[in-house]
Amino acid sequence: MLPKIGPLKPFAFKLPTPEAQKLFRASFQKVLVNYRAHVARMPADSAATTPALANTDFDTGHPTHAGEYPLADETYGEWVRKLAAKKFENLDPVARQNILAFYGNSPKTPKSKEEQEDGKQRQTKEALAELKALQ
Repeated sequence: MLPKIGPLKPFAFKLPTPEAQKLFRASFQKVLVNYRAHVARMPADSAATTPALANTDFDTGHPTHAGEYPLADETYGEWVRKLAAKKFENLDPVARQNILAFYGNSPKTPKSKEEQEDGKQRQTKEALAELKALQ
């Protein structure tokens, strides 16, 4: 909450120009049209199946896996620890598979300094072992 004057002036919020707002609206409408067209091309029985979407990190463009992106490491670590605290009750099989796929066969060292803390890393590894043991 610092005043945006002097050296902080470049950080002051500025409304987009009317031209920029028009460009945004036009691009958003184009995205909606394209999305609707893609949905319309899906098979009629697709309600019974989930479309196969790649688990890609939109920040880096790489496939998501442990050790690839610090924020993802923190998020998955927190998620699996919270699930373990509740004994994985009501865990959806798709979510279970997603977590196991993220960590792979052997968890890589997370890039996040927060996740590298011994206590959290140990808790995450224990939670993963519990999750793998579930059938």
